Amino acid sequence: MPTRLYLALAGILALTGCGTSSVPVPATPSTVTPATPTETPLSAVVVSETSPIATLLGKPVLSRDCLSPAGGIGSVEVGISNLVLSVLMDEFCQSRQLTLTQEEIDSFWKTMRAGAQRANPDPTKPLPEPAFDEPAMQARLRETQSKLAAPDLPWLERMAMQGRERALHMALEHKSNAAAMAYEHLTPLRCQAALYKHYGGKVVARQISMEPAGAYVKLVQEAEASGKLQFHNEGLKQAFWKRMNDALQHSEVPPERVDFSLPVWMQGIGALPARAATASPASHPATPGSDAMLPHFVGAWSTAVTSKPTKQQLEQMQFQVQEVTDLTLKNRFLIGRELSQPDGVKRLWLMTYDKQRNAYPFWMFDSNGLMGGEWSLTWDDAQRTATGRASDTPVGWTSLGTNHFPDANTNLVAVWMRDDAGRLLFDSESKKTRQPLTAREATLTAWSQTDPEKAKPSPEQDVLGRLIGEWASTTVSKPAEWTPQEVRTTATLKREWILDGQFLLDTSQHSDGQEALSLYAYDSPSKSYRSWWFNSEGQHDKTQGTWDEATQTLKYQADQEGGRRLLTSIHFVSADRHDWQVTVTGQDGKLYLQLDGTVIRQKQ
Repeated sequence: MPTRLYLALAGILALTGCGTSSVPVPATPSTVTPATPTETPLSAVVVSETSPIATLLGKPVLSRDCLSPAGGIGSVEVGISNLVLSVLMDEFCQSRQLTLTQEEIDSFWKTMRAGAQRANPDPTKPLPEPAFDEPAMQARLRETQSKLAAPDLPWLERMAMQGRERALHMALEHKSNAAAMAYEHLTPLRCQAALYKHYGGKVVARQISMEPAGAYVKLVQEAEASGKLQFHNEGLKQAFWKRMNDALQHSEVPPERVDFSLPVWMQGIGALPARAATASPASHPATPGSDAMLPHFVGAWSTAVTSKPTKQQLEQMQFQVQEVTDLTLKNRFLIGRELSQPDGVKRLWLMTYDKQRNAYPFWMFDSNGLMGGEWSLTWDDAQRTATGRASDTPVGWTSLGTNHFPDANTNLVAVWMRDDAGRLLFDSESKKTRQPLTAREATLTAWSQTDPEKAKPSPEQDVLGRLIGEWASTTVSKPAEWTPQEVRTTATLKREWILDGQFLLDTSQHSDGQEALSLYAYDSPSKSYRSWWFNSEGQHDKTQGTWDEATQTLKYQADQEGGRRLLTSIHFVSADRHDWQVTVTGQDGKLYLQLDGTVIRQKQ
C-alpha cells in the first residue's frame, strides 16, 4: 500500500523470506521472455540494413528509419509500428485540415492555469502569467530545423521533429505560451477524435490517455488494401500485427465515456466550453477481475497522512506526500514515485494484475532500505475500493489496507498492521487529492535528486555500481524445455541509482518488442544481494545472491513452483563488458531454460 506504512516496518520486512515464484525468469541485466510450456516463442525477426523492409505512401522504408535514439526506440519491430501509425495518422489529419480555433486555445490555457492555481501552495494569491519568451522559442525552432536538415535523419525521428516544428511555428505566430501548449496537447487529440469518428472501433485506456486502437487497426488495414503500406518482410509484418492486436487487449473505455476534447489528465480540472465534459478512464468503475482498476491510481497526487500513536510511535505524526503514478511496461504495471516531508523519504512502488489469482500484487521500495515489501489487493467494483493485506510478513502477523475512491480526484487510504502477539505496529489514515500536470514535473524532479548525505555507497554497493550506464545486450536462448529453438535477441539498457543510492534501477527495451524493469540492491541485514524483475508480459520474479570476489561474479538463485531451481550469474569481464547466464532446472535435472547474454557498455 503506497503510504507511510513501510517507514515503520522497513527493518522488519527486509528480514522476511523471499518466498516462491511462478515466473520462470529472474531479474537479469537483459533477458528475453521465454515461452511458457503452452506457448510457442516467435522467431527473431531478421531485417536487412540496406534493402527496404516496407513501402509506405510510395516511399521505401529502411530499417534505420524505424529507430529513434532520441525517443528511446532501438528496435525495428517497435519502431515500425510507431512509424506506420505516425505517417498514416499525419496523412489522415492533413487531408482534413484539422486546426485549432483561438477560442479552443484560450479555453485550454484557462483550464491549464486553473489547475496550476489549484496546486499553488497559497491559492489566495493568483499565479503570475508566464511571459512569452520569443527569443527562446525562435532558438528552439532554429535548433529543430537544423536537426531536420540532416540528410541521414531517421524517418521516425523526422516525424516527431516535424510535429514539433509545426507547434513552434504556431506559438510564434500567436506569440503566446497558450498556443505552444495547446498545439502540443490538443492537436493529437483532434486527430484521434477525427479518426474515431470516421472508423469507430474499440477505444482503450493507455497510461494517462485513451487511444482509438480499433480505429488504428482499420486505418492500417485500409492502407494495406490500397497499397499505401506494403511489407517486404513477413516476420516483421507478423510482429507488427501482433503489436496492433495486443493493443486491443487493454481495458476498453465505454463508448459513452470516450472523450478526446481534453487530455485525460486534465479532465478532472475542467473542460473546454462548447464540449461536453465526460469522465476519464481513471474515473469510471473498473471491471472486476481485470487490469481496469489500475487507471484509478494514475496521476499526480498530494497526500495528507496521519500516522496514529502505537507502542513504537508514542505521538501522532503528520506527513505530506507528493506522488506521481503512471502505467508502465506497456500498461501491465503501475509505477508510483513518492516524496514524503518533513522526513525526506523517497519511495518507488509497483503493482500489476495477476489474472490467475484474480488479485493485484504490490511491491514497495524506499530510501530507508525497505526492499520489496509485498501486499496483495482485491477490487470491489460496487464500493470502488481496493483492499489489501501484506503477503510477506512473519507467521501470525495481521494487516489491512484500503484505497477507497469516492470520486475521480480523491483516494482515501487506511492501513494498519499487528504482530503475532496482537501489538499494533502501525496505523495511519491518508487523503490523496489529484493534482494537475504542473505538479507532476516538480515531484519527479525532486524525487530524482540524490541526497549526498544518504548516498554513500558501501563496498557491497560498489559491486552493483559497475552496472551503472547505458549498455547494449545480445541474448541467446538455448534449446530447452520452454524454448525448443535457439532464439537471438538484442536490447538496450539504462541503469542508474535511485532512492538516494539505495537501489539500482535497470530499464530495458528488447528487439522482440518487450520492455523490462529491474531493481538491484545489497541487503545488509541478510548480507545478500537481492534483485526484482518485472516485464511487459506481466511477469515478475525476485532472487537473492552473493558476490564471488575471486571470479568477479554475482550469483543469484530462487526456488520456483514445481521444485524448479533458478540460477543467475553476472560475470564482470571488464569495466565495459559483463556476461550473464540464466538457467532453470527441475528436480530431475531437466533443463527448462538457458539464456546466455553479453552486455557491452555504450555510455558511462
